[in-house]
Amino acid sequence: MCAKRIAAILAVFVCLSGQVIAAESPKIKLDPWGNIQSFWLETSSGEAVAQQELKFSPSELAPTRTLYNFSREIISYDIIADITKIHLVYEERSDQNNSFIYFTGSRNSGQTFSEPQQLAAAGKNPALVSQNELLVAVWEQQGTLYIAESQDNGQIFTQPKTLSLTDEALSSPALVIDQDQLVRLCFLAQNKNTGLNRIMYAQLDPASALTEPASFEPKAIFQSHDEITNLQIKINSQAENGLIIFWQNQYLKRLKSYYVVSLDQGESFSSEQLLNYDHELLALG
Repeated sequence: MCAKRIAAILAVFVCLSGQVIAAESPKIKLDPWGNIQSFWLETSSGEAVAQQELKFSPSELAPTRTLYNFSREIISYDIIADITKIHLVYEERSDQNNSFIYFTGSRNSGQTFSEPQQLAAAGKNPALVSQNELLVAVWEQQGTLYIAESQDNGQIFTQPKTLSLTDEALSSPALVIDQDQLVRLCFLAQNKNTGLNRIMYAQLDPASALTEPASFEPKAIFQSHDEITNLQIKINSQAENGLIIFWQNQYLKRLKSYYVVSLDQGESFSSEQLLNYDHELLALG
């Protein structure tokens, strides 16, 4: 994928995100047919306790509807929605000002959802990916990443396992899953000794990662003293075995956008390329 095409994709998302940019935690995704899905949180308040709703617009011209109602404050979430199945993982604030990680799903286009199941009693910034019946959730907790998987569309999840690096504080996971059900994971790591912020990449077989956490061997693909935000990874459909990783460096409220490309399933990556794009990155397609 060339830089011009990447820039065009980002510009499209900036224009379309205008309808939800003032909302809470907006997310914009592409469905399998290229329709742009918009999700965001809205807080309704009145005489009763304020409640949050997850709003959803399945395409640019489709009407907005309420997809899910939350009983407590939601800090962050990730969602996957296709024809009928919806998978939702979210970070819920507890009464003790702690955060729980929950999962819920729907098999009838959001008409009803399963009873939420708790994946973690503490955690934040969950990310979710799916491939057929396989679901993989990753979240961060106190400088460590945790991973859990389900082989039955979210009915039962395994006990979470840790993914850790010596002298690194890990955060902001982003992941995709390929046709071989291998997870491509990137995340931020801050070295406690040098203070450098690094972007790490790793390939995970969910089954082996849950039984053999020592096999977790990430590689650094970028490092900077600037704050790194909006990290995202995508499979490049225009190139066999292709991956694209995007991120933004933030310094004095200014954003610079970068990307790297791999054409060999993450074995190696290009040097970072600067994009002429200085808006907040909401989504990739």
